[in-house]
Amino acid sequence: MKKLIIFTTLLTISTLSGCALTSSNSTSTSSKDDENSSSFTTSSEDVSSTSSQTSSTSEDTSYGELKTISFRVDNLDEGIIPTSYTSSMVEFKKEDITLFANYITNDYAGGYAVDHFFLKENYGFISNLNPIGNLNSISFNNPINQVHIYGSNSFNNDWTLISSTNSTYYFNGEYQYFKIESSDTYFGFIEMFIEYSVGLSSTNFIYKIKDVEEINMTQAEALISVTQEQFSNDTYWQSLGYAANYQDALKDAQNKEISGYNLKTDYQIEFNPDVIYNHDLMAYRVIDMVYGDNGNSFRINYLDSSKQGPVIYKNCAYTFVEDIAAYILAFGDVPINMQYSKNNSNGAIQDWGEYGRVNYSFYSNDNDSKKSYYYETELPTHRYLFDASPNDEDYYYVYYESDYGASVANDEPYQQQAGYDIKQYNDGQFITRGALRFCYTMYYTYEEHDSYQKNTIVNPYDRNVFFTMNHYNDFQQYLNYYGGWSIRFGNTTLGNGWNEYVETNHLDSAPLIVPTSLKNLLK
Repeated sequence: MKKLIIFTTLLTISTLSGCALTSSNSTSTSSKDDENSSSFTTSSEDVSSTSSQTSSTSEDTSYGELKTISFRVDNLDEGIIPTSYTSSMVEFKKEDITLFANYITNDYAGGYAVDHFFLKENYGFISNLNPIGNLNSISFNNPINQVHIYGSNSFNNDWTLISSTNSTYYFNGEYQYFKIESSDTYFGFIEMFIEYSVGLSSTNFIYKIKDVEEINMTQAEALISVTQEQFSNDTYWQSLGYAANYQDALKDAQNKEISGYNLKTDYQIEFNPDVIYNHDLMAYRVIDMVYGDNGNSFRINYLDSSKQGPVIYKNCAYTFVEDIAAYILAFGDVPINMQYSKNNSNGAIQDWGEYGRVNYSFYSNDNDSKKSYYYETELPTHRYLFDASPNDEDYYYVYYESDYGASVANDEPYQQQAGYDIKQYNDGQFITRGALRFCYTMYYTYEEHDSYQKNTIVNPYDRNVFFTMNHYNDFQQYLNYYGGWSIRFGNTTLGNGWNEYVETNHLDSAPLIVPTSLKNLLK
């Protein structure tokens, strides 16, 4: 057995009267997803380095002494620019400036050279984490089309579009933050130059750290409620496809229709700029669990206090990543359109058409170097109940997995390089499984990575929901609110190649999660 590892990934759901959780009907085995639907390789392309001047200083009588810092993928003081798109924050630093990026890579598989920053259409952006005095300008060593650059003095608010002259964007000393955002087309650059005032740098973190309180078990249980009130979705959520109420959702299920967001969804999890991290990049996990309709409906938490989040309903069908993650957390299982084994594609399609999903099975979560899946990132394996030390009631987790099945195919670059089939998951005739999975805790067991099912998990702190966009190489943890995901962590995020094993890179790689209330985050 591996050394016992206790993680503070603290999740919050209580055993609900009137909302009993049932065990899976599928047969649990010790075999891992065998990847027999697609072709994988373990090769990765080496990234060569380029040379360029690192930084320079200049003087300008208008702004005092100015400093110029050069950002390239090979000259960073801290951080790694991965060779694949990342679906959450990647942090990197050069001298006084710390940046983060969303969906960024230094090697796009569409024919571009390595040692470039590349950002993906409609998703990619780079922003600075810390106020850097007065920004003077940002420029690039090559023209960039379809780019918007914004300035702000409050990171999450009041962004102002910055105009350019000959690929140089002038801030004129008015702003301390910037954001570079793509629009409509892929874009990239080899080198970026940032000019700013010397001596005005700050080490403050990007997010305004609120007075967020941690929650103990007693406080968490008090924030879980089950009511007879009939929950409903307002006009806005109904316009996105959410069922109006529980009765309508049950009719949807009978008619083999989904009851949630009907977006033709890409595989990527959107970066939510409202996600709040502390200085150690520990995300806050909301513990509020509010159920209606005697436990058959669940209102997803929402950080915008001006409106309520959408409602999802038990024993109904969902296909959107946010809806599925919330459903697993709320009801302890996947939606009914996802409860099919990986060998039962015909049944999933016959019952649900394009909404059918397969691979409802045991997930070993074992990346021992002697096993076949050594490159995988290990998820938290052990129960944690705020105990100072393990006791007789502490058990390991049994994980299950299910395909996500995006309607827009997974196009992460290394999967294209590996000859991965880039197709819609389910076209109503055939399922091409791809690499997208939900992995989540279902049962307790006595041994680490064991498939033995001791009890179904109903404990508030033991439902963990993770999403992997690249076949268990990297994950993000769901934080129990709409758009709430931890930073991406794991194998390729750490700079390793696709399916490459680097010893010790996986254990303890999951970021710690701090439990708090929705009220605390909305302060």
